[in-house]
Amino acid sequence: MKTFEQVYKEKFKGQLEKFIDKPLRVTNDLNYRPLEDDPNEVAVIIRTGPGIRSSIAGYDLTSLTFYVDFIVAANAVQELLGALNNLTLYYNAVWDSVTIDIYNPGQDRNITTTFHFKPIFSTPFIQGNQFSLRTKQGTINAISVNMSVTVGYASNAAVLPETYKLRIDGRDYVINYDSRTVVDSPVYKQTDEGGKVIKQRLLSHVVTYTFVILRSAPGVDPLQDILVGNAYEQPANMLSGNTLKLIRGNKVIDIQTYNITERYLNGASVLELTLTR
Repeated sequence: MKTFEQVYKEKFKGQLEKFIDKPLRVTNDLNYRPLEDDPNEVAVIIRTGPGIRSSIAGYDLTSLTFYVDFIVAANAVQELLGALNNLTLYYNAVWDSVTIDIYNPGQDRNITTTFHFKPIFSTPFIQGNQFSLRTKQGTINAISVNMSVTVGYASNAAVLPETYKLRIDGRDYVINYDSRTVVDSPVYKQTDEGGKVIKQRLLSHVVTYTFVILRSAPGVDPLQDILVGNAYEQPANMLSGNTLKLIRGNKVIDIQTYNITERYLNGASVLELTLTR
């Protein structure tokens, strides 16, 4: 039976092998002498740092930091840094999952459990100056590179972002949001008799869906281009003249009104899209 830490380290090693075009030697052996047998390899030490678990019993949302040390020949350090930066661009903040057998004492058996996780990578950096290493082929100059990976994971917390799409006149656009808020507000009419409220009659439900979106550069996200450009269109060409629908799974919701707000501050732009049914 393995822990999440063990399984993630194995997965991370596989990811490293896709980007680093050199032999990898991943170890936690304190007696290991890096590069001694093969000066062309990259020595990798992955250490598990402190983690923070949920304070709610049975709710397994966890944040854990891994510290990663690389030792490589000095003349190959730029190649290593380039590979690590490419790996970070590809995997950073991307949701993934692993499956682990977890022992349940109440049922006295292992239960196959899926953990969803999202890694956040630090920028790799050179630690200190180059140093000498003795290998079987002679003494070489080596450099240590460090980085960290903070992973948030859970098996029973609702961590995965749901997929929402905005349908504009029959064409669907994925809403790539950073956060969302759904507010359901029933509207009632009170009837009274002799100054006393005797009944509340439901008139309607007003439901608003608000999406906060970190704006991408023009041409990256087609929906964002539409939302940003809407304020500069002629009235006849604005979204108010289109049929709008919000899609969540197999649910299709007719949208009656919308509001688009763009905020720009010190190099960052945020869109806020509010839809009302």
